[in-house]
Amino acid sequence: MYVRDERIEASQQRTSLLVFSTTIAGLAVLAIVWAVSAFLLSWYHSPKTTTSDPHSPSQRAARVTSDATSSAMECTGTRVSPGDNLSAVAASESPGTTFCIHDGKYSVGRPILLQSGDSFVGLYSDGSRPVVSTDRAKEIFDGLYEVAGLPDGSPPYVADRVRIEGLRVTGAVGGERCSPECGRGIGGGKNLTVVDVRSDHNANQGIGGTQSGLLVEGSVLDYNGSEPFLDFDGHGSAAGVKSVNSMTVRNTRVYANAWTGIWCDRGCAPFTVENVTSNRNGKSGLQCELSNGPATISNSTFESNGWSESAYGHKGIVIAGIVIAAAQNLEVYGNTFGYNVGHSVEVVNDNRGPRLANVSIHDNILNGDTINGCGIAESVTCANNTPYSGLLGH
Repeated sequence: MYVRDERIEASQQRTSLLVFSTTIAGLAVLAIVWAVSAFLLSWYHSPKTTTSDPHSPSQRAARVTSDATSSAMECTGTRVSPGDNLSAVAASESPGTTFCIHDGKYSVGRPILLQSGDSFVGLYSDGSRPVVSTDRAKEIFDGLYEVAGLPDGSPPYVADRVRIEGLRVTGAVGGERCSPECGRGIGGGKNLTVVDVRSDHNANQGIGGTQSGLLVEGSVLDYNGSEPFLDFDGHGSAAGVKSVNSMTVRNTRVYANAWTGIWCDRGCAPFTVENVTSNRNGKSGLQCELSNGPATISNSTFESNGWSESAYGHKGIVIAGIVIAAAQNLEVYGNTFGYNVGHSVEVVNDNRGPRLANVSIHDNILNGDTINGCGIAESVTCANNTPYSGLLGH
């Protein structure tokens, strides 16, 4: 009996030891699983770094999706981060690339050469767009340029259907020697779309030198232009935006530019401006000249333009909220004016272009401004314009 009881006791001890060991092992496995899970979760939410060259093609080819708040809300494409050389990154990719430009500052020493189908999308959530700036480049974004290695006399490359969105573009330089093909924040390109962009403090133009099909929407063009680019002899070009080809500007604010806010010149047609605020520009809020149209300027505000002493102190310079010179097939309606130096709208003939014809200025609110040039030609008509509304703020 004694021996049997001892065996039973030993068996019970072994069983207890086995249960205890199994429990300990189970707890150890759970601890390992928890640690691995915590590590993976931490890794997933942490910023990723790499020891490889971030500028290499393999790294640039990686596709990223961001949900950062911007006008586009998200971007899938080649990731660009502060510290990257945006000019070099753009040159290293094929046409049709989307560049997801994360919030921060990007300084460029040479133009960013656009290629057909490219998109440059700024991603930001704090109300200030990613900044692309220069203190050396004569253009920051360039869609019209000579391609190295081609025979002499080859036509320049024209980037088609490029989109620039959610960026601030500032600081393009230039002077008389390169005028007017310099000092542009955004230049060149055909069917160029600019959305939610601030282009400011560029020596000549916020946007200019584009081919047909320019669309500017939901943007800000301010403090562009400087003395070398002002128009005293018919050769100036300073503007918030200027084109000699078709363009549309809508839902955009254009202000404090040294000369003209929006400038449609030499055959710029069709030309459409709607829901724009153009104020405090040095010479005029808008100028349309030497164009056969069609052109429509509607539902916009032109206030406090013509402040520049260089403009109103110079003989022969026409200043107004809107200047119409040697234009045809143009309609101005539904706009609000006020406090412009000169007139709300000034209509003049110009021996450089077509005779005035089919110009209609109607149903605008003038707020004390006047229209000059009604009846200057038989088909220049002014009708139903309200002298005051009492609603415009100074």
